[in-house]
Amino acid sequence: MSKLVASALACDITRVFTYEWSTNQSEFIYSELGISGTHHNDITHNLGSSQGQQQQRDIIKLVMTAYAQLAEELRQLPEADGNVLDNTLILGTSEHANPNRHDYKDHPFVLVGKACGNIRAGMHHRHPGGDSNQDAPDVLLTAVRAVGVPLE
Repeated sequence: MSKLVASALACDITRVFTYEWSTNQSEFIYSELGISGTHHNDITHNLGSSQGQQQQRDIIKLVMTAYAQLAEELRQLPEADGNVLDNTLILGTSEHANPNRHDYKDHPFVLVGKACGNIRAGMHHRHPGGDSNQDAPDVLLTAVRAVGVPLE
């Protein structure tokens, strides 16, 4: 899928894509990781155990590795004075910050790409009020503005 998305962007067949790893409240079983329980009910609602925490880390590592592979596919395709990744913005996130509590406090977002120079790469930012549900709208607004959507 990463190669297909990268090719579509490089050929200007599309400038927008959605790449959903799994659905909300996914009951997917990550058997390739040796996990037999369902992601949502058996793992995210069992983060109080060391086994549940390790399984969640393993799943996140798998998903983020695929995210990195997509970014690498884009980086390898030349475009203008750089590459497709330089001219793209990929927003990655999860369903919840803390899936066991179903909240959005300290919600994780990963922005990859420079959006034609509108996003500075190589930064880590943690909202000082990490207990706020305002983080998500702020990040989403920043992302759409960076790609040229003039929202207030």
